Amino acid sequence: MSGELEDNLNQTLQALISYIPELNKQGKGVIDDKLILRQSLHYLKYLQGGSSVIDTGGILYPDQIAALLIKKYNEGYSECVNLILDYLIEIEQLDVLDCRVYHLIGYLKVKKT
Repeated sequence: MSGELEDNLNQTLQALISYIPELNKQGKGVIDDKLILRQSLHYLKYLQGGSSVIDTGGILYPDQIAALLIKKYNEGYSECVNLILDYLIEIEQLDVLDCRVYHLIGYLKVKKT
C-alpha cells in the first residue's frame, strides 16, 4: 500500500474512533483496525434502532441500560404483587374475590406506573 493511501486510511480510521463512544473511551492507544470497523458497524446498527446486546458486541448503550432496568423493576414489582396475593390467600385465608384483596392488588398495580 502506498504511503499516501495508508495515511489516508489511518486518518479515516481515527475519525471513526472519534464518532464511536466505546472506542473513544479507550484513549489514544493502538486499536486494531478490524475492531474499529466492527464497532463502527455495531454503532451504526444501534443508531438505526436495530440493536440488541448481541448486535452491539456486548456493549450496552444508555437507553438499553434504562430499558433493562425498567424491565427488571417491573418483573420484581409483579413478583412482589404475586407474593402479596399468595400471602393474603394462603396465610390470611382471604378469598381471591374478597373486595379487600381486589382493591389492594388494584391499588398496587396502579402505583407501579
